[in-house]
Amino acid sequence: MKTIGIVGGVAWPSSIIYYQTINELIAKRMGGSGRHCAKLVMAQTDFDEVERRQVEGRWDLVGGLIAEEANKLKAAGADFYIVACNTVHTAADVFEGRVDLPFIHIVDPAAEQALASAHP
Repeated sequence: MKTIGIVGGVAWPSSIIYYQTINELIAKRMGGSGRHCAKLVMAQTDFDEVERRQVEGRWDLVGGLIAEEANKLKAAGADFYIVACNTVHTAADVFEGRVDLPFIHIVDPAAEQALASAHP
């Protein structure tokens, strides 16, 4: 099983939802006792700082904050990472270039799901 990296804390309630959903899906897919858990690491950002940068239109700084946390995930052993906030994906071009770790962009699986639903 690969280790998932999650940049969370952009708004901490979304981090909880990601954590819970990922673990529920792992338990369901792995079956057995129902006690299986995802291998994952999380790094938090400070939402206040992210939001201030967004309001200022400083997406370069938002991307830098996300990159800083994603690099912590790599150091902690993550095989890839996701970001637990839709809005900061606006800065994906910034943070993707600063992190040597595969990034799963929310647009990709969402598009796959939409296409699969449209063409069953």
